Amino acid sequence: MMKRRNTALFLAILSLAMVSCKSGDPDKETTQVSVSDSAAVTQQEEEVDFSQMSFLERIRYSNAQISDDLPKETYGGETFTVWLKSPNPSTYMATEENGEVLNDASYSQKRTIEERFDLNIEYFCYADGWDTGMKMFTSNLMAGDYFADIVENWNCTTANSIAQGFFQDLSGYSSINTDKPWYFQDDVQSSSYKGHIYTLTGFMNTRNAVGRMTCTLFNKDMVRDYQLEDMYQVVRDGRWTADYVMAIAKDFYYDVNGNDKRDMDDHYGLISDPVNCWYNAMSELDVPLLEVHTDGSYSIALYENAEKAQTILDMMKELNDCDGNMYGLDRKMIVNDYFGVGNALFYFADLNDMNRIKDVDFDYGVLPRFKLNEAQKTYNTTALYDPWAIPTSVKSGERAAIIMTAFAAEGYKQVLPVFYETTIKTKNVLDEESGEMIDLMMKNVRGEPMFYFHDYNKFAYHNIVAKYVATNKGFASFAESQKKVINGAVETILEGYEALETE
Repeated sequence: MMKRRNTALFLAILSLAMVSCKSGDPDKETTQVSVSDSAAVTQQEEEVDFSQMSFLERIRYSNAQISDDLPKETYGGETFTVWLKSPNPSTYMATEENGEVLNDASYSQKRTIEERFDLNIEYFCYADGWDTGMKMFTSNLMAGDYFADIVENWNCTTANSIAQGFFQDLSGYSSINTDKPWYFQDDVQSSSYKGHIYTLTGFMNTRNAVGRMTCTLFNKDMVRDYQLEDMYQVVRDGRWTADYVMAIAKDFYYDVNGNDKRDMDDHYGLISDPVNCWYNAMSELDVPLLEVHTDGSYSIALYENAEKAQTILDMMKELNDCDGNMYGLDRKMIVNDYFGVGNALFYFADLNDMNRIKDVDFDYGVLPRFKLNEAQKTYNTTALYDPWAIPTSVKSGERAAIIMTAFAAEGYKQVLPVFYETTIKTKNVLDEESGEMIDLMMKNVRGEPMFYFHDYNKFAYHNIVAKYVATNKGFASFAESQKKVINGAVETILEGYEALETE
């Protein structure tokens, strides 16, 4: 049994671990200890009563205790450039303080690394939209000249960039330990090739990565008014499954205003967008569409695990077309408005959506995406990650690997706890149970390697579910119609991966 410890002493230690590091005097030992030297905090530790901690206190405390094990390097004020996939860095990676807590935590992440390693970190961002940004990005990579120390890759071009030899193999750097909690181990493993790791996903750009994680928002007022179960307890019991959601939501439609029209005044069981809700649904339900095996071979779930893939896709189609789903039947309506006015029970969303509905007039909470069935061991979460990589043209791969880990570790220690707090606060009240749910999601982050193999010219992965939802074909004929283009896209890229083995 865990040893209980003194609460008063803990509060003093917690003040060190809190996300409050500001730019300023780098010689202040307490600031450096609080965010960069977990071992030092542990040495000061005395007895703490964990039973008295709130959820957020436990998160802050446990995050701060994990050492990143990075070497004591100093780089003499050198400039270090991070290429971000965003036209505006302040959206995700803050460049100055502005008094907003999440922004300032992100800025503290940057300043901590700069002060610790004596660096000047610059963010370079895509100048325009997707097309312009990718042309600039690709031309820099193809030129083979130094232009950035780390790049945040556009997710759907990742595998193709690796296959062209643009990114370093990260598996040989001792400073990168993918078993640490600030990396998404499943995604790293599932996107590697024969033990070689070319990209990493984790808490480097915390607001971007976490905000895009899939979740389910639910209306607590409607749960109470319709005398439904405690949804948090359903999750804890392992009963939050596709069948459970279907049983409640598929026929959950009430013509509240009695005008015989489906409109914003009525009540709906769920809101789901078949294009954007289900990008990585198969991976969430423990059947990733693509698996690249350790020997370099691959399998596609539509063919090698056809029975389970059909179950999942048929379930999505049924949810999309059911009476309780506003979006599936009324595609011209504005999806996001319906949950915000308090007239939908469930909303299949991502965590960023919680920031958009902060000021609604009803109580809501967050749950993970449901499991396929009770036999599935974990509730999985996915996101459209933008993996970080080190270009082959970098000045120093070792320096870049150290700083990448520092970004991931400080994002985990400093930005993530603040993201929890700002996300689970509704009406200025912390919803500890929603925090518990998000923490559960964070522990089971799953990758979908097929998304990285997406190629707009040949194969658009994000269209698969939408195509199946819209088609009148049965599963077998649909899968067969996709087989040539899917296999062709994967095999072409894997040929590039294999060529890297012989270089």
